[in-house]
Amino acid sequence: MAGKISDDQIFEAEKKMKKYETIIGAMSEEERSDPDLITRTGGNKEKLLEAADRRARLAEATGLGKIEIDSFLFEFAGMRKMMVQNLKVLPYQVVLVHSL
Repeated sequence: MAGKISDDQIFEAEKKMKKYETIIGAMSEEERSDPDLITRTGGNKEKLLEAADRRARLAEATGLGKIEIDSFLFEFAGMRKMMVQNLKVLPYQVVLVHSL
């Protein structure tokens, strides 16, 4: 059947979510409220090194590799970008719905 999600796909998605829960759980409250502390990629060299240290600490605390942490952060950045774009379009959609 087209569009049907297999049990293997569900299993893999659940594994991924569990991994993400582990990463988020290992973050400090400060990091959860300001993810840029971990995701920083440009700017001040000192802040870049601090972000790299935070990612290394997360990898150690979770037992995951740095690549897995970076993969999570890459997906997070993509989701954040998509949400910001959707929020920019939302006011126009509200106007269209109200005009119907």
